[in-house]
Amino acid sequence: MLSEEIYKLDGEEKVQFVKIPDSEDTIKMSTKVDLNKRKFKIRSKADTPQGETEVKKELEISKDGKTLKMKTTNTTQRGHMFSRTVQEQVYNIQE
Repeated sequence: MLSEEIYKLDGEEKVQFVKIPDSEDTIKMSTKVDLNKRKFKIRSKADTPQGETEVKKELEISKDGKTLKMKTTNTTQRGHMFSRTVQEQVYNIQE
């Protein structure tokens, strides 16, 4: 499955209501994007019936432009319990 993510780089938090698949209900989702030189940060939060979910993505391109580092942190809160997973990936240009 291919997915596409499009972000505005104005630094403002965007709020939208997203339809839940196979349901008439929607969830509130907010997204904020920051760009600073070679570092790109995305923070998305969703208020779901099961609890709050937050996804943080940080992408950084090396000074020489040959390496992309991506760190994704997923945090899910359900009542008093929460879980967090962190995934780090490094992509190098092969010559």
